[in-house]
Amino acid sequence: MKGRKDRVVVWHLVTPEFAPRGGGVGDYTRLVADGLAEAGDEVHVWCPPVGELSAPTLAAIHHELGAIRPSDLRRVGRRLDAFSKPRHLLVQWVPHGYGCRSMNLPFCAWLWWRARVRGDRVDIMVHEPYLAFWEHRWRHAAVALVHRLMTALLLNASRCVWT
Repeated sequence: MKGRKDRVVVWHLVTPEFAPRGGGVGDYTRLVADGLAEAGDEVHVWCPPVGELSAPTLAAIHHELGAIRPSDLRRVGRRLDAFSKPRHLLVQWVPHGYGCRSMNLPFCAWLWWRARVRGDRVDIMVHEPYLAFWEHRWRHAAVALVHRLMTALLLNASRCVWT
């Protein structure tokens, strides 16, 4: 039968924003989540609290990311571990979206750990890779350097990267 799949893939979309928050990443993630669910896959979206959804979605929404601090990541990790392997994490990457003044190395290290130690399959959808060097002040260059360190961790965690 055309379009029929032999098995259901369980997707875990990790995103810094989700509808109803307006914006590219949140709207895009909702489209991806609903598209995967319409194709017959099981979809879980892991995001910070977003308030009331303006329209229903086919995905299960988990507002567990909180402020995306280490304690939040430990909680999400425990919840993810309840799902059977292989867990497929699709991360919507926007460095400034994950808190810590856009320098959230613990988040990237957590993704690396999920891939290398926990055996999760991590894929990255890059919306914005990192800041450019020397666009403003020296502090901006320091943030750009941290972004590159975060990107290196993500690339080492990832099975597939889309831009």
